[in-house]
Amino acid sequence: MADLIGGHVQFMIDSAPAELAQTRATTVHLIATSLQEALHDQGLQSKANQMGLILEERPGPKALDTFIAEKMKKWSAVVGSSGMSTN
Repeated sequence: MADLIGGHVQFMIDSAPAELAQTRATTVHLIATSLQEALHDQGLQSKANQMGLILEERPGPKALDTFIAEKMKKWSAVVGSSGMSTN
């Protein structure tokens, strides 16, 4: 943040809550872009792929609940057959 305020860098990527005090003081201005929306940009996907990166959406709480339920169902039989408990 000090480098941004000091003019050493033109922009930075950070979480909005971390920069809230500077934003309220109007020392810096936020440009809000949802990363989830940006992940659908074909240009961004292409650049990331060229660098060997795979950009994926981060699932929300509902998807996490589903994932955990699926894994519990899958592994409960294995744990049960071993004589251990899933509780």
